[in-house]
This record gives sequence, structure tokens and C-alpha cells, in this order.
Amino acid sequence: MIEIDHTAVNNPDPPLPEPAKPILASQLLELEKDQRKRFTEGGRNERISSGCSEIDEILGGGCERGIVVGLSAEGSEGRFISLHLLASILLYNLASSSNLSSRPSAIIVDTTGSFPVPLLAKVLKARLISSRAASTTAAVQTGNYDISGQKLAVTDGEVEKGVQRCLEMVAISRVFDIEGLWEVLGEVGRDGTSHDDSDTPVSTHDPTTSERSPQRPTEIADSEAELTPEAATPLPPSQNKTEQDLGIEIIIIDNITHLITSLLARKEKSEAHSLLTLLSLTLHTMTHTHNILTLLHNSTVPTKSSTSTSNYTYPTTTSNLTTSRNQNHQSRQPQTPTSIFLSNPTKPALGQIFTQFPELHLFISKLPRGRGDAEILYGHDEDSVSVLQGSVNVKYCFVVEVLKDETPNLGTQGERDTGKGKELDGEDGKGKKFGWREQRWTAVDVMADGTGFEGAFQVKGNMRGMGLERERIGGLTDVGNVAKIYGFGGRRV
Repeated sequence: MIEIDHTAVNNPDPPLPEPAKPILASQLLELEKDQRKRFTEGGRNERISSGCSEIDEILGGGCERGIVVGLSAEGSEGRFISLHLLASILLYNLASSSNLSSRPSAIIVDTTGSFPVPLLAKVLKARLISSRAASTTAAVQTGNYDISGQKLAVTDGEVEKGVQRCLEMVAISRVFDIEGLWEVLGEVGRDGTSHDDSDTPVSTHDPTTSERSPQRPTEIADSEAELTPEAATPLPPSQNKTEQDLGIEIIIIDNITHLITSLLARKEKSEAHSLLTLLSLTLHTMTHTHNILTLLHNSTVPTKSSTSTSNYTYPTTTSNLTTSRNQNHQSRQPQTPTSIFLSNPTKPALGQIFTQFPELHLFISKLPRGRGDAEILYGHDEDSVSVLQGSVNVKYCFVVEVLKDETPNLGTQGERDTGKGKELDGEDGKGKKFGWREQRWTAVDVMADGTGFEGAFQVKGNMRGMGLERERIGGLTDVGNVAKIYGFGGRRV
């Protein structure tokens, strides 16, 4: 006779757990402000300088912390911006305290094995010398210059020592695939939780291995006792925690295009896109939680219209209106941000795949410097252009554009008190608009020493050319003819 188990009737199912209580948006905003305030204590700037005043202008005074920034460039020009952002953080830590933390302040993820460490040292050396020179200039202007004969110039030994101390704060990780990137992000997440006041962990593990990880058995046989590693004892938090021990402040991934391309080549499309979506979510969560500045280097690809210049149609007002009307009738689909210069021969690689990663996307491209250069390049067919280029020197400059801006608008009162209010506010002066930096651009040149960018059309020969008389952030400078012909136009600083 079949016995009936009555325990199931006597023991009903446990009640369902109560749903999680919603979190108010005001609470999340206060947490975001408190997190940013923690990294700006002791005189630490919320915005980080890119080493070029023109680029800082279009960014509203520099690049803020706690965001993911994409840098799309054809060559190594994007590294100039990232290296100077890195140098700004390292030099502040170097000058703020003589006892630097043994923990690194920056992580560089090298995916190609060609990251230019000598260029980083060269940038640090140039920034150290320029900072000392700026201090001397300020002393002369304020009348605090010591005329007793004391040597104010920094020696080569002091500069080399400062560069060495800055390089000791940088950790370089060589990775070959997405799995290696997951491991690096996992280490950053574990290190960041030890510096945060909150106990909320950041999930940065590899989703492909977490599902397959076997569970530890509740009982261990005698033969397995010797093979079982001892549980790691958590280290007690440091009692003498200084403001310098803030963990990782900046992450540079050079170059994420290589990792994504290799992933798409060896994974199925659906699986690869799922992993990339999860990677993007992890980067954003870790960046916002620990207030890290994350920089993603991306390459460029040629546009379809750049293959031939003989049939190039110069844009007019009528053609632009017709194009906009046709686009309104088309179905709404996510568009990949492109350059505002219609004649730009390049565009960011990976399209929508890369667009999901950065909150702030900067595009660096090379364009003709002036009207005459553009006429030579675009005003003739291919055969005549090749002949003219051999006899006439076509001059170029680099244009830095903001293709995407989805960063939170958390301007502080201090920024408004220092004269940045007009630039950071909207047109009505009551607050910044979302995406206020999109389509802003500026023209720059590579410095003579090859360590960074400088303004291409800045006024020279007077005090304004030296950057000592800038009226306000976003003020217009002499931009030349680059913004006036052959599709060069759009919003300017």
C-alpha cells in the first residue's frame, strides 16, 4: 500500500518575501554628491585638466570624475588627451604630500603591447617643468619674486625624481582578451570596496565562468583536507588613512577596439553582444561607485564618401533641409554619432557597439587647416589633387569634437563663483542642459616637442596669446577659415 506523506499538507509553503522598497531619486542624488565631495576634499579639483586650454574650454573647465570617456582617433592623438589627464592626477598627488601611498593611483590596460611608456614619462617631465615655470611667472606677477639670488629653476635631477615617483603610481596590465579585462576590473572592484564607506560590492566577475564555478562541499574528506586552501583572513582597515589613499582614480584601456574585434571574431553574435552589454554595465557601475575616470581608446575607419573626391557635393542650405526632411520620414533608429564636418574622411570604429560604452565621446580627426588647403583637397578631382599635393603643401590641423554627452549635470556652486556660471548654465542662466557639450569643437595642433595639443588659431604676439587674458570659459578665439567652407560648420565653442 502506498503511504501518503502528510508533511507537505501540514507544512505549507513559506510566504513570499516582501518586495524591495523603492529608493527615492533625491537619495541617489545625495549619495552621488557625497561620493564626489569625498574626492574633492583637501583642495582636490573636481575637474581634471587635459593639458590644453582649448580642449578644457569645450569640456567646461576640464573632464569630470566618475564618468566613462571615449577617445576615437586615427593615430596616437587620443593618447595625448588621456596621458595629460593621467598626468594631472599624478602631479597633484605628487605635490600634495611627500609620503605617497604604496597603492597605485592609475591602471593602464594595454591590449596591444605598444603603450608608449616613454611618451608618458616625456609628458610628465614637460608638465613638471611647465608647472614650475608657471609658479615662477605667478611670483613675478604678484611681486613675490625672491631677488636675493636664490635659484628658482628646477634642476634636471629633481625633474627626473618627480617623474620616477609619478611612474611608481601607475600600474600597467597586459591583457589579450575580454577575459583578461574582466580580471583587471575585478581587482579594481575589490580594491575599491576597501576604500569606500559603503558596503555595496561591485560585481566585476566574468559571467562566462561564474555559472560553471562548482560549489564547495559542506563536508571535506580527510584526503582533501591537505589540498584545501585556508580561508583568506581579511586585513583590518588602515587606521591612519590619509586623503591620498583613495584607491584607483583613473583607468585607461588602450585599445578597446582590439578586444571587441577579437571577441566578435570568436563568439557568436548574440553571445558577444550580451557580453559587451554586461561589460558596459560593469564599467559604468564601477566608474560611478568608486568615482573613477575611465578612458576608452577607440580607432577610426574611413567613411564611404571619403573614397572619392571627384564627385563630392558641397553642402548647401537647401541640401541640408532636404536631408533633414528625408530623415524625419524614416523610421526612428539609433544613429551612430558622426562628425559635424560633412567632409570628414573618418568616423569612429565599431559604430553602435562602441557608442554604448562612453558617456562622453570625443572624436579627434585631421582636417584641412584653411580655405586654400580645403580648395586644394576637395575642389579638384583625384588626379589633379595628387599633382597639386606634390607641388603645394596642404596644411592640416586636428579637430576635437564632442560627439556624445550623457554625463550628469552636477555643477557645484564653486564653479559658478569662479566665473564659469555663464558657460555651465543654460541659455536662461538657470541650469545646465542635458548634453550641453554635444557638437562643441575646437581646432588644435601638436606641440613642437610632441607631448600634447595646443590651440591651432590662438592669437599670438600679446598677452591673450599666452592665455593670460581669457574672458571666460568657452570664449571665442580666432578660428581662421576652418569653420567656413566645404561642410565645416556647426556649433562652436
